[in-house]
Amino acid sequence: MDRMDTGSTSGHDSPSGLADRAQQACSSCRKQKRRCDKALPACGLCLRMGRACDYYDSSVPPTSDDFHFLRQRVLHLELKLEGRAGSSVASPDLARGPFASRSTPARDAAMGMLVGGGSPRAAPDFPSIFFLDGNAFKHKNITISKNHMPPPPEVAEALGSTADMQLVVDTYFTTIHSWLPIISKKRLPRHLQNPLADPGADLALLFLCMKLLAEPSSEHPESPKTPLYHMAKRFYFLVELHGINSLQLIQAAILLALYEVGNAIYPAAYLSVGHCVQLGYALGLHDRKSVQMLKKAGTWTETEERRRVWWAIIVLDRCVVSRHQSAITSPSPSPSPSPLAKNHKLILERTDM
Repeated sequence: MDRMDTGSTSGHDSPSGLADRAQQACSSCRKQKRRCDKALPACGLCLRMGRACDYYDSSVPPTSDDFHFLRQRVLHLELKLEGRAGSSVASPDLARGPFASRSTPARDAAMGMLVGGGSPRAAPDFPSIFFLDGNAFKHKNITISKNHMPPPPEVAEALGSTADMQLVVDTYFTTIHSWLPIISKKRLPRHLQNPLADPGADLALLFLCMKLLAEPSSEHPESPKTPLYHMAKRFYFLVELHGINSLQLIQAAILLALYEVGNAIYPAAYLSVGHCVQLGYALGLHDRKSVQMLKKAGTWTETEERRRVWWAIIVLDRCVVSRHQSAITSPSPSPSPSPLAKNHKLILERTDM
């Protein structure tokens, strides 16, 4: 009688036992690709191995909202550790912006240099062989490490919140970008939308220069040398002094030179355009077969963005040099071997990179 009672309550031997089985294999069996009997509360293999059996489906990837919430929680904990978590930061939100400053030794040092009261930290040494012997640099497969520097608090404050920066980006792309398309409309917004992005000083500098062009200052209409312009110039010097060489840096340099040319800030405009030419040579934008400081472009959009940056430098150089009647520093461009150059209609269709 006892044996019959025991058998009748067994979930595996009765038809009702089918309801006591999980709909999917447990996580351990899935990882090991083993057959799972899906028994509840634990499968037979996990019971024999003496391990925990978990039927939770962890294959669902986290959403952007999950990343955003996690980042805000980390930010809140950091502020608490610094003793600055008050009622104003109890629920952090997007008002801080992606370049929001947090007090760290690196940011404090950058802030001291920006206002002229500090000395630069030693950046990793750049491989001098890149300029001394390009062929040897190629054959030895030497890599150039990208230096990282957080933007100073003054710059983060000038850029404002994420909403403020998005407004600057929208204004820039509807005005400046329509006749000088050197910044990708597809690649740049990803830095604002990625909640886990760690933007560096070169990207902050690019946004600052976009703000300089997109938002004409009404506080100093009599002089184009506004406080924002001086901040951008000092910040550019700081980023370059730190050894940061990137596509964002030369894009920022072009926008700075464009601002100086448009507002007749000489001789700064003349020198800035010449500097863009030399920086383009150093990065290898003038010839994809030359020694490259940048990593190989992975997409057509990135390749096209670099090509347009070099063309913008050529146009600016011709514009400034023709007025000064001096020697042209950038070479005459050679015909592009790209098939896009042979199909004008295709170029127009793919203009919006």
